[in-house]
Amino acid sequence: MENKICQEKLLEQLDAIKTQLMSSPLDSTLTKEAENIIETIISTTRNSYNNTAKEYKELRWFDQPHDDDIHHFNELTKLARDLLEQKKIGQDGIIYLLDVGTGSGRDLRYFRQFPDINAIGIDNSESFIKILEESARNGEIEPGSFYNMDMRYLKFADETFDVVRHNATLLHIPLIGPGLGVDQVLKECNRVLRNNGILFINVKYGEGTEFVDTKEGLGARFFQFFTEDTLANALRRNGFTILSTETWLEHRSTGDIKWMAVYSQK
Repeated sequence: MENKICQEKLLEQLDAIKTQLMSSPLDSTLTKEAENIIETIISTTRNSYNNTAKEYKELRWFDQPHDDDIHHFNELTKLARDLLEQKKIGQDGIIYLLDVGTGSGRDLRYFRQFPDINAIGIDNSESFIKILEESARNGEIEPGSFYNMDMRYLKFADETFDVVRHNATLLHIPLIGPGLGVDQVLKECNRVLRNNGILFINVKYGEGTEFVDTKEGLGARFFQFFTEDTLANALRRNGFTILSTETWLEHRSTGDIKWMAVYSQK
């Protein structure tokens, strides 16, 4: 009950600061307050995953990703390989991919079968990093293919990657406005992508923010929901061109979830 009250209070603070920033976007005091709220949200989400990383791996660790994830990965790599063939991205015939929020490493393991893809994963959960280290020792993923890192502060040089993949990760940070939250993450994606590089984002469809318990034993986590317009506007103001958008429905035992996948280009 106490956690729920704290979560509701945090959402109220978030809504209030968004409203204030709309009328005073350059107010440094408001910006600092927004940054503190974002930090609290990210810390809460990280702690949630730290506490449930093993359970999460058991829920999500399959021989290969779900059919929907494979479909999106195939679409993403087709776009990237076409650009590679045109010599617009890539280096020495290799596509360099950053997987943001790589979690337990399921998708890093899947990427290994493709010799033209060099995938690096990042996650800010220390518990997931320990799982990744164990998977590397077991030979399931490549050693040195993952880092403990915050998606807002990518410790990579400019124009390092050809593809950045945000598969159900951007939804854990609030959409506030230019330079903050989602926008800060997208700006970093733009920075580390090479010209013509592809950004893939998969998020839950809807409006507003909410702490959601998916009834899988993972507890309540912060979710930012997106529509076509809200995500497209954020992408455009951070230097991306929308290539395509699709919505789809995932059927789970705990209920259906509407997702939105967006492919964009720097």
